[in-house]
Order: sequence, then structure tokens, then C-alpha cells
Amino acid sequence: MGRRNREQEPAWSPQNAAKIRAGLAFGLAELARDYRMLTSELEPDVDALFEDLENLDPSVDDAERDRLDELGVEAMDTLDAYDANAALATVEGELVGGSGVIWVDRSAMAAIAAEPFTAESPEALLPDVDCGIALFEIPLGTYVFRPLDENGEPVPESVDLDIDGIFWWRARHDLIDSDGDEDPSEIEDFGGEQAEDEDIDDSFVFHILSRARNVRHHLHDAWRLPVAVDGASVVLPWSTPFQPDDGESELWTTITFFGRLCAAIHVQDRVSISEQAIPAAKQSFVKAGWPELEPVESVSVVSGS
Repeated sequence: MGRRNREQEPAWSPQNAAKIRAGLAFGLAELARDYRMLTSELEPDVDALFEDLENLDPSVDDAERDRLDELGVEAMDTLDAYDANAALATVEGELVGGSGVIWVDRSAMAAIAAEPFTAESPEALLPDVDCGIALFEIPLGTYVFRPLDENGEPVPESVDLDIDGIFWWRARHDLIDSDGDEDPSEIEDFGGEQAEDEDIDDSFVFHILSRARNVRHHLHDAWRLPVAVDGASVVLPWSTPFQPDDGESELWTTITFFGRLCAAIHVQDRVSISEQAIPAAKQSFVKAGWPELEPVESVSVVSGS
């Protein structure tokens, strides 16, 4: 039998937006599942600990009581962290799975990088959009990622991740709709507990995406299969102009590039934007165990003009 000589389409292309987006949704869903599993494994031990505390022998001295009380507090804090992380990953998986996709080609990246940066807020740059994915044809730069060990502590060696894209979303503080249902953006730490205070600002949640070539073994198992992984994130005020952070230079570079990109798309001076239709066979990516998402019918392609 002769060898097939058909040229394969590269995985990193606008035509594969559905596969890239589905991988991100899958990875976040796996993270949520793992945190829920950790909760279920720890809860019986925590229940047993508190039962022991309630039935302590009167002869136990105060120092031992204090130690056990501290263990109880730490255990509850850990459970709360697991629950919060599971909720966050669940919400972000749902949001990324429904996000529109922008493809920024190399000509647009060069044009945008040459533009001066004017401090704007996410609110001004993104008045009508609550979430989205931007993918870069070539890496914007690198981000120094420090993996965590089994105890959640940073390991000594770091890993350089290419910055291949962005996923962002708006965490609203007005979390209850007119029917009394919870908004999917209700996450404690993003204003959820203070939703009744109209002065609380919404949050801009910003993720760096990376193809993480040759470094997957340093990452969580959830990111072994997806084309792109979630490499880093930062939370900023929604209505406050971007401000530089000297301690996070790579993140800051990416955030300011995103600001320039949004401004350039609005003005369409240095760049142009067009809709690239996705063939029907590529609009959805189906894989066992992966979430079923709405099809990606088109991708907004940003090019230098």
C-alpha cells in the first residue's frame, strides 16, 4: 500500500479553534474534578478530627487543645480552598467553552507592538463583551512558570512557557439575576460575598495560554492532552486603568499588548479584522470524556493593514 502524501493542517491555526477551545474547557473541568475529589477524601478526616475535639478527655492540657484546635482551623481552610478552586475551575470551564475566538496573525502582532500604550481600563476597552479567547500566530514572549510540588509549594527549578494566547473574563459583582438565580461568575474572592454593595468593582480575570511544548510533564495531568494550557492568571479591577507591576513583567507585557489589541480593533487603523468561516467538519471537536460545546462557526482574524 502506498504512503499517503496528504499535507496535515497544523494544530495551531484558526481552523482548529474548536479543538483548542475544547481542550481548555476539558483541562479546567479536570481541575474542578480533582479539587472535588480532594474535598471528598479530606472531609471524613476533618469530621473525625472535630468529633475527637468534641470528645476530648478532660485531662488533655491546654497546649494540646490549642494544637488540635489549630489543626481543625487549618483543615477547614484547606477544605474551603478546595471548594473555591473547584468552583472557579467550573465557572472558567463553562466560560471558556462558550467564548468567541480571535486569531491575531504575525503582521497584526508587529503593528500592535509598535503602538504606544495608553492606560485604559478593561471596562473602556471591552464595553460589550464579558469573555473571550485571543490566540497569537507566533508567541508574544515567554513567562517564567514555577511548578508546584505535591504539597502545593513551588519547586526550585522554573519552566519557560511561551505566551501563545489569552483567555479573559469579567467577574461581575451583581451576581443575582431577576429570577433569583446565581450568575455563573459568582466566585468568592471576586466580590461574591459583597454583591449587595454597589460600590464594589467587578474584576477582570486574565489568563496566559501556552502550547507548553516539551514541558507538559511539569504541569498538572489535566493539561497533558489539550493543545493549549492555562499557564498563569491575574485578577485586576474592571474599571481601573491597567497599571504596571514591576514584579510581574511578563504578565504586564501581555496585559498591555492585550490593551493595545483591543484599542486597535476598535479603531482599525493599524489592523483590520475579518471573519474566517470554519468548515463544518472543524466547527466542533468531539472526544470521549471532553465537554460537548457549541460549534465554532467562525474566527475573527486580526491582520496588519
